[in-house]
Amino acid sequence: MSRFGDVVRFLEFDHRKNCIVEPQKREDEIFRRLLEAIQSYRPRVIVKSGLGSGSLLRRLAQEFQGIITVVEPSLTLLMEFYERHGNDEALARVRYINGDFKNFPVDYYAADMLVCIDMLDILETGPVIDEFRRSLQFDGILFLAQVVLHEKDLEGEYDEMMRELHPLHTDYYIEEDLMTVMDLNEFTCVQSETLLLEGDLAKRTAHLCEFYGGTAAMTGEVLERHRGALESLYSYSDGVLSEPYFIGLFRRRKPE
Repeated sequence: MSRFGDVVRFLEFDHRKNCIVEPQKREDEIFRRLLEAIQSYRPRVIVKSGLGSGSLLRRLAQEFQGIITVVEPSLTLLMEFYERHGNDEALARVRYINGDFKNFPVDYYAADMLVCIDMLDILETGPVIDEFRRSLQFDGILFLAQVVLHEKDLEGEYDEMMRELHPLHTDYYIEEDLMTVMDLNEFTCVQSETLLLEGDLAKRTAHLCEFYGGTAAMTGEVLERHRGALESLYSYSDGVLSEPYFIGLFRRRKPE
């Protein structure tokens, strides 16, 4: 199966477990900041990359009176969501597109705001950011929310651990490096905040073990190799850790 097919399969699996992409426990923190961004920048068209759990989308549709377009790699998830919520009046303005983020099925400059939550680290970052930039208006806003590395995790041990447990994972960045990557791609950070949120690593590793068909012993070996960094940088104890979570607004720069 292709990488895209594997990503689709993972998104469908994770959607039913609500574990990694837009888990319920982070939704209120993200949604409040998203509404603040909408009030500040007043977009007319919002493009959301990924359906996620569907809960945040429904709340967004209730509050935002403009056009919302959702690009979701899994046709199955889109069809299931529409079957459950197709009669919801608030969702009448939502447009659904099945597609790959590397070939983002959104016209040039079509979006005033693009929302990407918990998706960037399972996508091929460079091509996807290129597509996000292409689809945003000049001065359009990218709302980005995702896990980042602790500022002292210079060796990227948490990142390396996640690649071992989750082969579809691409990159977590130290916040400073994320800023640099975005700046090189013509996105200027206009607002950012990094929260320290509790993460249930035991639940997450069991979730990934089930998806990839691994064993508890194999997962335990991976965690043990990285235990020192997890304990010293991420306050890891009894399967729970403190995880830096970045929420930022990036403005697409006009060419000089």
